[in-house]
This record gives sequence, structure tokens and C-alpha cells, in this order.
Amino acid sequence: MKRGKLVFGSFALIMVVLGLGIYIFSNELGIESDTAKLIAMAFLIAGALDYLILHFWDRIYDRFE
Repeated sequence: MKRGKLVFGSFALIMVVLGLGIYIFSNELGIESDTAKLIAMAFLIAGALDYLILHFWDRIYDRFE
């Protein structure tokens, strides 16, 4: 159970950092501004969903036991 929380917490943090990094460094990466915003938003949404899973982990996990 702790390993699952660690994985989802790590994924949430990684997704937010990647989204921010893509948005900030889009010019250096050669990505157009609109495309960078779309990619960054997708990573931020994925990170938020990972956070929500982590937040409700105990309720979700108890249902499957």
C-alpha cells in the first residue's frame, strides 16, 4: 500500500515538473507556443489526477479488500 502511494505521488510530481518544464523551455525544445501549452496542460491534468488518486487512496483501496 505504501509503495502504491509512493508511485502515484512520484508520478504526480513528475507530471507537474514535466508540464512546467515543457511550458518554460518550449523555445529551446523547438515547440510552438500553442503546442507547448497543450502538452503542458495535458501533463498538469495527469498530475492532478494522480494527486486525486493519491488523496482518495484509502477509500479506493478499502473497497477492493
